Amino acid sequence: MNKRSLLLLTLMLIFTQQAAYALAEWTVLTYIQGDNDLDPFADFNIRDMQKVGSTPAVNIVVQWDQPNNNKTWRYKVNKGSRTDVGTLNLEMGVNAKNELVSAMQWVKDNYPAKKYALILWDHGNGVLDRALNKALSTHSWLATIPGGKALLQERGILYDYTQDTFLDNSDLLYVLQQTKNILGQNLDILGTDACYMGMLELACQAKDYANYFVASEETIPGEGWPYSRFLAPLVKTPTQTALTLSKSIVSAYKSYYRTTRDVTLSSVDVSKVAAINTTLNAVIQEINTIAQTNGAAIRTVINRAYTNATHFSQYDYIDLYTFLSNLSSEAKKNKAVGTKSFTTALTNAMNATLNAVVANGVGTAYPKAKGISIYFPSSLPLGDGYTDTLFYQQSQWASFLNNYA
Repeated sequence: MNKRSLLLLTLMLIFTQQAAYALAEWTVLTYIQGDNDLDPFADFNIRDMQKVGSTPAVNIVVQWDQPNNNKTWRYKVNKGSRTDVGTLNLEMGVNAKNELVSAMQWVKDNYPAKKYALILWDHGNGVLDRALNKALSTHSWLATIPGGKALLQERGILYDYTQDTFLDNSDLLYVLQQTKNILGQNLDILGTDACYMGMLELACQAKDYANYFVASEETIPGEGWPYSRFLAPLVKTPTQTALTLSKSIVSAYKSYYRTTRDVTLSSVDVSKVAAINTTLNAVIQEINTIAQTNGAAIRTVINRAYTNATHFSQYDYIDLYTFLSNLSSEAKKNKAVGTKSFTTALTNAMNATLNAVVANGVGTAYPKAKGISIYFPSSLPLGDGYTDTLFYQQSQWASFLNNYA
């Protein structure tokens, strides 16, 4: 090799090393749909992010829909300020799924990183994404404020009052699929700063496209996540893993709302969701077997387990672990139901649920909640949109509900 070729090779190695070093460790996009009654809290949360601000290793960026204008606001959050980095003269919220995919392409093109977190900010209502909520728990913090009941209306997520649009669960799956194609990897963290999203059904939507899912089984107070409390440690140690950051988000939330009774937040290792489905199906198979000879007894056991499970403000959402635990306890009281194989199946399902939840923070109203809820309606038919979910297609839960709801 001549001297010129050696020099060129050396320069290429240097530039490659510099490019690798310049690649940020994290890009955190908070996608704020604020064209609704939560609008005052959007600026509050962005100002909280400004207490920390971006660094060369951590990009903190925001896409924000505000009421009463026809723009899509894009900011890079700095310490003490925010910089407009490409606001669009287009109304945001017209087509939620396509706009979110476009935002992820913008992030990839302008703020490439080794790891990515996407936080969806808005109202949320879990797997029921198309009907009106009839139930309101009296202890919910929302019930104590003017207009609180209206805030518990069911909607998917990213609800735009002006456009009357939202992102439903089928659209969420589409977004996650397209995001993986854009990034060339899973989202490291999918977070939902929105009520009721911490459900098994929604974790299943993300299971092939994200690594950790941070969400709440219950409502989330208007102030939302305490962003500076987990962004500051991230900026200080930008090489932290997705597992560490997801735990930090939950820990910060629990600390911030330490005096609020009815709060929950958890981080779920999405790779372990399939094991929950498998073990839950095994439980249902055991129930079906028992029902052939002891139908009345198993129905009584299920009813008691359901009644005593942890229910949330949306009463049809119950904590999965407490339901399984109650089933186990009730089955042991009844020899006709408490078979060895049923007990084993329940233990496996409880362990799978606990193994999937890597961090869990709860207020005093929900001491037994373990981080993953599931839809168990008090009556049929199933809620609109439920049949569109991957969980419905891959689980025996719907057939169980048809027998026991």
